[in-house]
Amino acid sequence: MAGVKCVRHVVKSASPQDLRKTGLGLAFFDVVQRCLNFHELPLLRVTYPCLFELIEVLETSQSVESVKRYEDLLLPLLKELEFEEKEVFRNVRANIVCLAWTFQIFPVMQY
Repeated sequence: MAGVKCVRHVVKSASPQDLRKTGLGLAFFDVVQRCLNFHELPLLRVTYPCLFELIEVLETSQSVESVKRYEDLLLPLLKELEFEEKEVFRNVRANIVCLAWTFQIFPVMQY
C-alpha cells in the first residue's frame, strides 16, 4: 500500500510530459494495476484512484486509449460488485465507481 501511495505522489509531483516521455507513467500503471489482484480493502481504496490519475497522465482526454483503459478497469469491478457477498467489499467497490464519476469518464464511454 505504501508503494502505491508513493507512486501517486510521484504522479502528482512530476510533469505529465516527463512521465509519458520517459515511459515511467506506463511502467507505474502496469505495476499498480497488478495490485488489483490482491483483494485487500485498504489496497483497493488507494489503487483505483492512483490508476485513474495515471490514465489522465498517460492519455489525452477522451482518446480511444483512455476509454479503453477505463473500461478495462471498471468492467471487472462492476462484475465483482454484482456478485460480492461481503457488504464491506461491496461498499468499497461502489465508492470506487462513484469516484470514477469525478474523473468524468462515463460521458466519454459509449455503449
